[in-house]
Amino acid sequence: MSSLSRRNLMASTLVAALAACVPEVWPQTRNRSRSTVQENSKPVGTYLGDFADEVRLSSAYTLECAQAMPEAKYFFRPVPEMRTFGQQMVHIAESARGIFELFVEGKRAATNGLSEAGQEVVKSKADVMVDLKDAFEYVEKGAGQLNDGLLEARVRFLANRDVSKRRVLRFLLDHTTHHRGQTIVYLRLSGVRPPLYRA
Repeated sequence: MSSLSRRNLMASTLVAALAACVPEVWPQTRNRSRSTVQENSKPVGTYLGDFADEVRLSSAYTLECAQAMPEAKYFFRPVPEMRTFGQQMVHIAESARGIFELFVEGKRAATNGLSEAGQEVVKSKADVMVDLKDAFEYVEKGAGQLNDGLLEARVRFLANRDVSKRRVLRFLLDHTTHHRGQTIVYLRLSGVRPPLYRA
């Protein structure tokens, strides 16, 4: 056997041995990225693919926070000037969908309204959970219909600023993070350990 073929044999044996040690890593990664492309029609690594992935993570973490708080504490507020825990969650749901509808899709009105200044109506924990899930799914599905050209379109946004729709999507996630971060404090003050952060 020539030294070249011995070298090839050793190299292929080493690769096979390594593959046997971690047999599931590569197939899972490959299947995950393939299913992500199918679900969103945008591959992860593109702006819209990454955005959809971030929406899924934000949704999962927000729902875990909403679930962690006992229903009796949904009306807890740290100080009178702040929203209750339930109102924070309703505000997240209304805003995520409403911002997407108004400033990305260009609708005249948000389907579920946009309550402000602590006027959000909290019916029950179960209703809040459904509203959050629906809002995030709406945004994720809607993002799957977008393209790069549409992202560069300009809209009049908060404080009547002229911004791109791409910037609106960043704001949507930042706004959710801002209010969810406040609810982490509510959980701690209520003696509830917050879920582990997702990133």
